[in-house]
Amino acid sequence: MKRIAAVLLLLGAMALAVTAGASADLRNDSTGPSCTDIVTGGAIYNVEGAPFNTVTATIGYAQPTCKNVHYVLVISYVANGQTRVKVQSIKGDASTTPSISPIDGSTVYTLDFKINNVVADGNVCVATYTAGAGQIYDGSPDLGCVDLSPDGSGGGGGGTF
Repeated sequence: MKRIAAVLLLLGAMALAVTAGASADLRNDSTGPSCTDIVTGGAIYNVEGAPFNTVTATIGYAQPTCKNVHYVLVISYVANGQTRVKVQSIKGDASTTPSISPIDGSTVYTLDFKINNVVADGNVCVATYTAGAGQIYDGSPDLGCVDLSPDGSGGGGGGTF
């Protein structure tokens, strides 16, 4: 349990360290098994449209999730002048939904993330990671995080990984 907490703290610090532009993640860049390879994804920050004050994301992996691997979404933002970090971690269980990648038409296996009660002074910064055995296997974007603006018309401010 201490390892998981340490990895989550490291992930939060990484999300705060650098802000990078949106980009698709590279295939086969994971240092772990193929189930840890992040290949596509996108996130939306809903402020005006339901669900209110929520960051949702769908992330695609090269293979179904693996047991003993954590699939993590990290957001950082400023609220009332204070930096905040929220994390959602999903433990792999080999039951991931297959879909077709919009990037190259290959099969990807997706997980859906949702972090509620995000009331930022402006934009939020979003990153996703796979981790296990005390190490990070893959992250997207490869450096930093994707900057998402709040929605203005109920559709959500979005970005891709």
